[in-house]
Amino acid sequence: MERAGVGGELSLDGGVRGIKGALSMAEGARREGLPRLVLPERDAPEAAVIGGVEVFGMRSLRESVDFLADPRPFAPAEPAPEDGGDLGGKQDCADVAGQRYAKRALEVAAAGGTTSSHCGAGSTRSSELRIRTRRSIGEEPSIEVALV
Repeated sequence: MERAGVGGELSLDGGVRGIKGALSMAEGARREGLPRLVLPERDAPEAAVIGGVEVFGMRSLRESVDFLADPRPFAPAEPAPEDGGDLGGKQDCADVAGQRYAKRALEVAAAGGTTSSHCGAGSTRSSELRIRTRRSIGEEPSIEVALV
């Protein structure tokens, strides 16, 4: 197969582990004109949000080699569903200790038409806060915000 981007971390047992930056990799593949991108199965739905490139999720090195030899039996990953709705004003950063810059970034994002959501089970670490853009700003700006 020609012109396919590949990313992932290979484990000792031949499995393909998840990576950071899948969304950025998909955007780069689209920008460079690559028609296909092969990523770990865990990261493929996130990257599939980027249009203009087919993203395929793989579980193992064997599966990746099979795909590169003949991609026809494989289906592209479906984009990750949007995880939100209105948060109802029930979450804030009051319980985040320190992290002045992270809290300020969330405030700036909120002023620019985004919302924040708390990820994790009861934890208040600021690293588990992420910014989710509203549908109202459109797909392209949402992707640009996510890439930051």
